[in-house]
Amino acid sequence: MTEKILVAYASRYNSTKEIAEKIAAVLSSEGYETDCAEVQTITSTEGYDAFVVGSPLYMGKWLVEAMDFLRLNASSLQKVPVAAFSVGGTLKEENEVTKAMAEKAFQALQIYFIPTTTTKFAGKISLQEAAWKDRQILKMVKAEEGDFRNWDEIEAWALELPSLLGIRN
Repeated sequence: MTEKILVAYASRYNSTKEIAEKIAAVLSSEGYETDCAEVQTITSTEGYDAFVVGSPLYMGKWLVEAMDFLRLNASSLQKVPVAAFSVGGTLKEENEVTKAMAEKAFQALQIYFIPTTTTKFAGKISLQEAAWKDRQILKMVKAEEGDFRNWDEIEAWALELPSLLGIRN
């Protein structure tokens, strides 16, 4: 029987969406039945053997719609292994501040479920694409523009997910 995995994500400017799609594509290429969907479009979490959930970090927290998805589907998420990933432009820097910020965001998920595994990925920052409010915040914190996603790192994590989640085809 093929294991069925849902890759669920929240995304504001498509950076997290594109990472989720890459993860789903890698899992599919490895023979897993994989669905990839934005959290707000998911109507059922029944029938999945594992979940991968992701959100960008805004001010160190997952998006509200991602947290709402977790709250609404906590019982399903508690029954099977779940991998969680955070994405952020500031996560390109590997230092104590970004590690602590990512860890705090993952701890906030634990009121709904305990992730089997977690990781963080650098995202992309584009002032042109950002909404006015987000653009002001990015300017205030002097965020560097660019696409900082490491696709090799994302693919490697996706390939490792079945063993991290304890699922096999």
